[in-house]
Amino acid sequence: MAPGGIYTKCEEPDTDVVKDNMFDKRTGGFLLQQSRCCSQGTSISVLYIANAVLFLLWIITIIIISGKYSRMTKELERLHSEQTLLSGNDTYMVKQLEVLHSNQSTYATELNNSLQRLEHNQNKLKQDVTKLQNDLTTEKKKIWDETFKLQNALQKLNASACKMCPEGWLLNKGKCYYFHEQEIHWSLAKNFCENQGSHLVVINDADEQMFLQSKKKRYLYWIGLHDMKNENTFVWVDDSPLSYTHWFAGEPNDYGHGEDCVTMTERGWWNDYACGREVTGTICEKPWNCQ
Repeated sequence: MAPGGIYTKCEEPDTDVVKDNMFDKRTGGFLLQQSRCCSQGTSISVLYIANAVLFLLWIITIIIISGKYSRMTKELERLHSEQTLLSGNDTYMVKQLEVLHSNQSTYATELNNSLQRLEHNQNKLKQDVTKLQNDLTTEKKKIWDETFKLQNALQKLNASACKMCPEGWLLNKGKCYYFHEQEIHWSLAKNFCENQGSHLVVINDADEQMFLQSKKKRYLYWIGLHDMKNENTFVWVDDSPLSYTHWFAGEPNDYGHGEDCVTMTERGWWNDYACGREVTGTICEKPWNCQ
């Protein structure tokens, strides 16, 4: 290759040489030399154009790659942001799961305790029901036994000459009571009861008081209490001391220094009263004897 390489300038031929060549080779030789020079110039131009096109393509490629790199960078940043958000959500979800697990454990414990309490209460209820059934069975047996005893007693009563309390008298806990509706003073009331084989009523407890109180009809009734032997020391007609009282408020007060006997008022209260005054009724009492 010539020292100038592909960039050897296409120079005009030396005049003398041209003349010799033209002389030797005629006109056709010169035309061939000129054609070769023009061909080399065209190749160089094409090469420049190709280089320019390649450079342009390189620039375009760089621009495209830069754009894609920028988009990829933004996408990576977005993905990283989403990853961070998801990581935060994961942490939150983990905490929520831990809370739910803790609550589940608590609820499970409470439910287990409630079930145990219910089971205990159920067992206790069963025991109570069983005990109640046993008690009812026992009470039923007692009732039957008492019924049989009463039947036997009635049979014996019917077979004997034994009678209940006399006509007009009321039976209560083995005693017969009579409410005499006549206005008399205390001494006559005492004599009336004695003539009936009884005595003025002696009240020993609240049950007896309630029974008499529920059966009385008149305003005032003589009862068998007095302090005629020793002022303010009340005793019953059978000389038994007081074991139960039902005085009205402020009684006994021995009003007028002559109230040595006792009446039962309309509401059942006891009230000391003058023995010589008449009251509307008398209560007599005697035991019920059946042999």
